Amino acid sequence: LLCKGYNRDFGVPIIIFRPFNIYGYGQNAKFLIPTIIEQAKTGYIELKDPRPKRDFIFISDVIKAIELTIESEFNDLEIFNLGNGISYSIDDLIQEIKKNYISNKIEVKYLNEYRAGEIFDTIADISYVKKKLKWIPEISISQGLKLIINKMNKQEKRNSIGKLWVFFVIA
Repeated sequence: LLCKGYNRDFGVPIIIFRPFNIYGYGQNAKFLIPTIIEQAKTGYIELKDPRPKRDFIFISDVIKAIELTIESEFNDLEIFNLGNGISYSIDDLIQEIKKNYISNKIEVKYLNEYRAGEIFDTIADISYVKKKLKWIPEISISQGLKLIINKMNKQEKRNSIGKLWVFFVIA
């Protein structure tokens, strides 16, 4: 209401982004996707509940929407949902990681601990942002997971090479 009032009373253009579950490079390890990937590397994944479904959006798609907004002219209050318009369960993510990027030989255990008040499915309606900005998300969940895992693998190789190099310099 405050934003709507400022727009109406003072003519201040207001843009509100409602990003759904953003993921991408450098995300804090406490978030879901980095947690699953790190656990998958050990061969064992343990999570509370496989049922919740979320609409995941890769960070570069969020940035693209913001860039398009900056380049556009708006005079009103605009609200843009940013997502892919598709929801994936935690189990969907795990299966995608197992199948395509790490190993099918990962043991998965669900503790069946449920969060009170859990919303079991979120999906962004992105029809308005598609129409107003001519924006569509470009990175699928499969592509995004592949990008993250490849980047993590390169970083690990770089870190291990650096450690070897330091070892030989000291020796």
